[in-house]
Amino acid sequence: MQTVKHYSSVETAFYSIKWAHKLANLVDPCESDLVGSIVESSKRILNRPVQKKEPIDATTIKTLFNRFCNPRTLRDLRLLSICTVSYAGFLRYSELCSIKANNLAFKPEYLEIFISSSKTDCYRNGKSVVIAKTNTPFCPVAILLDYIKAGDIVLTSDMYIFRSIVYVKKYNKLFLRKKNAKLSYTRAREIVKAALSFIGLDAKLFGLHSFRSVGASAVANNGISDRFFKAHGRWKTENAKDGYIADNLDKRLSVSKKLGI
Repeated sequence: MQTVKHYSSVETAFYSIKWAHKLANLVDPCESDLVGSIVESSKRILNRPVQKKEPIDATTIKTLFNRFCNPRTLRDLRLLSICTVSYAGFLRYSELCSIKANNLAFKPEYLEIFISSSKTDCYRNGKSVVIAKTNTPFCPVAILLDYIKAGDIVLTSDMYIFRSIVYVKKYNKLFLRKKNAKLSYTRAREIVKAALSFIGLDAKLFGLHSFRSVGASAVANNGISDRFFKAHGRWKTENAKDGYIADNLDKRLSVSKKLGI
């Protein structure tokens, strides 16, 4: 217990020893009350509550825009696209990184993204997410379109839109890798955390899920219909949805204000 960080390591050792002695037809030391007590105490001592990442608010996204928008390199456009599309679409990273060019449909007033597979899509039928054009400097649809143009992505192709970037010295230019491999979770997290650190935030407090969380919180606190809100985030249950919402102070105070006293 002094060298491990989670009780599962103690449990693994316990059951491994138990299995080995049973296989060898030897006396099982794990039947001892002392050993059992050690395993139980490890659960109390080493068990840690789930620590969810902090949400990233709209102000932070605007700060990222102001810092990385000029000049707009392919790397910067990829970063801003990851942040804003995740935020506006309530996307898990597994959904975001799986988007292919032919999953996108740019309409006059909005963008439609076909999510081919999702954690909550049991039958793999796919679902569509729509993101409205906001006609502001921070519009997620506009920044994604700029990224697609800069990356020479053909919208009818089967290529993942978020891929690794390489610098070609001959052309003195950045290009998306031709290999059709999605950007890994680890690399995307590194990119986002580096950007957050650059604007003065503690990157340890945030993760890729922070964008999905804050998008959900922003909408919930602005009174959007619960049905539309739940459908947009593709949550199966109320508990799953509520776990993403951080209520603002006014919403929390409204409960006691309406008690009639």
